[in-house]
Amino acid sequence: MRRTGITCILWVILASCTVLLVTGVIAFGIALRAGARSAMDLHLTLDGRYALVVHNDLPCMPDEPPQSTCTVEAARREFQIIYSTPLYDQVLVSIDLPPH
Repeated sequence: MRRTGITCILWVILASCTVLLVTGVIAFGIALRAGARSAMDLHLTLDGRYALVVHNDLPCMPDEPPQSTCTVEAARREFQIIYSTPLYDQVLVSIDLPPH
């Protein structure tokens, strides 16, 4: 009988966390679309060679190898999550945003 009560509590906690996560993702997406989220550029790296890059509403990526230089085509608004290595950049998430 005791095990059933613990299982029920764990399911309630899991369901609550899932609802909070989905709500947060939806709210973040709405803020991105509405332009309420300010520009950001976040580089997460442990060793300086491999990085997870998150940026929003920036004209281009910084001039760091192997990333390309800025062009007119890169000036559109977008939200991106990029995995960057010394040899290549892989776009994991790319969302085009409407103009301001």
